[in-house]
Amino acid sequence: MISRRLRLPRNRIEYLFRKGKKIANDYFTIRYSPAKEGKPDHFCVIISSATEKSAVKRNRLRRQIYEILRLDQKKDDRKNGAKYEMTIIGKKRLPGLEYGQISDKIKDLLNKLSR
Repeated sequence: MISRRLRLPRNRIEYLFRKGKKIANDYFTIRYSPAKEGKPDHFCVIISSATEKSAVKRNRLRRQIYEILRLDQKKDDRKNGAKYEMTIIGKKRLPGLEYGQISDKIKDLLNKLSR
């Protein structure tokens, strides 16, 4: 699980849905906004019951995505070094992917974000 200091507060999630920018692929949508100066990235992962009916499987997907983000945060190889507040939303096609594929799809979106 990602540390509490890197989790996005509920009021910022609502802000991102109203005013944040959006990038997407076939498996994820990312709503984001630049973070305030000197703040680290903040994340939130949303997997709805429409994506996966089983709570156990939804939570497993969520934990996998948080782990991918944690490892990416540790590596921090983004080109421009910008920090973001972001909400990652899983789409219906997500449950068919393996961990490595999920990692590749998220990293592709994060690389798009850093351009």
